[in-house]
Amino acid sequence: MSIEVMTDRGVWDRFIDESPYGLLFHKWDFLKIVERHTGYNLLPYGVYKGSELICVCPFFLKRQMGVHLVFSPPPRVGVPYLGFVMSPTYDQLRQRRKESYLGDAIREINGELLKLSPNYVSLVTVPGFEDVRPFLWAGYDAGIYYTYVIDLRQPLDEIWSGFDHNCKKNIKLCNGHALELRASTGSREFYDLLAARYGEQKLRVPIVSAEYLQDLLAVYPDNLKLHYLYEGEHIVAAELNCQYKGRVMQWLGNTIVQKDVPANYYMRWESIKKAKADGFQQFEIQGADTQRLCPNKAGFNPALARNFNIYRKDAMGLLAEWTYQTFVKKRLAGLG
Repeated sequence: MSIEVMTDRGVWDRFIDESPYGLLFHKWDFLKIVERHTGYNLLPYGVYKGSELICVCPFFLKRQMGVHLVFSPPPRVGVPYLGFVMSPTYDQLRQRRKESYLGDAIREINGELLKLSPNYVSLVTVPGFEDVRPFLWAGYDAGIYYTYVIDLRQPLDEIWSGFDHNCKKNIKLCNGHALELRASTGSREFYDLLAARYGEQKLRVPIVSAEYLQDLLAVYPDNLKLHYLYEGEHIVAAELNCQYKGRVMQWLGNTIVQKDVPANYYMRWESIKKAKADGFQQFEIQGADTQRLCPNKAGFNPALARNFNIYRKDAMGLLAEWTYQTFVKKRLAGLG
C-alpha cells in the first residue's frame, strides 16, 4: 500500500462517481470551493494497492492561534459528511478481505495524520459505512450521528399514508394558502434568511458566506437546487437541496419565514413528490440529532441511518474545542 496527495481531478472525480460511498461533497471542485472560502489547506489523499486506487480521503488543514487542526469536513461549510471513500470493489470482497483492505487503507491515512502532528482531528463518515474499527484500534474515539431517509421506491400513496396525523394536518392546512414553489439561483437572500433564523436562536449562521453558496450553485447547477416558497410575492420558506446518485438530500434551509403558515411541512412534501417524480430512489431529511427538531422530521415516517464522527484531540485541541463552543459557535449570527 502507498498514499499520496492527489492532483488529478479527473481520476478523483471518476472514483467518487463510481464508489457507492462517494458524495457530491467529495467532488474535486466542491472541495476546492471549500478550500477557497475557508482558508483551510486541502489535502486530497489517495491510497493505492499497487497501481489500483482503493481509497480517497480529503482532509482540511489549518494552524490557528498555535493549534494544528485537521478536519474532514471543516466547520461552517454546511457539509454533514465527508471522510474516506472506499473503492466500488470494496463491497464485493469477502469480509476477511474487506477488513484487510480497510485496515491497510486506514493505517496509511493515520500515518499521514501523524506526520501532520495535529492537536485536533475530526472526520465525519458517510451514512451506510459501518466499519470504523481501524480508527478505534488506532486510538481514535467515535461518536454516532443520525439522519432520516425515506425510500422513494414505495408508491406515493404509501409514502403519504405513513405520515403521522400532525404532519398530514399541517400539509393540508397549507392548501388553504396560495403557495407557489419557485426555483432560484441567487444565494444572498437565502443566506440572509438562514442568518436571521440562527440569529433568533443566538447562534452563528453555520455557512461561511453567501458567496460560498453562490460558487457552489454556479459549479453544480444540476445537483444543487435552491427553492423559495411564495405566498403571493412574499417568501414564506426556503430550502437548498442536493441531488446526486439517485438520492435527494434536503440539505440546507427548510426555513420558515412566515410563522403562521406551517410551510416547512408543505415544502418538504412538495420536495418528496418532485424527487419521486424525477426518478430518485431516496429522500434524506438531513440531521436527526437535535431532539427538538425530531418530532417534525419523524412525522414523515423516515427510517434512521447512522454515521460516525471519528476524532482525536490532545490538551491543546480540547482547549480549542472549548473555546469554539463557548465563544464562537454561540455568537450571534452576523457578528464578526
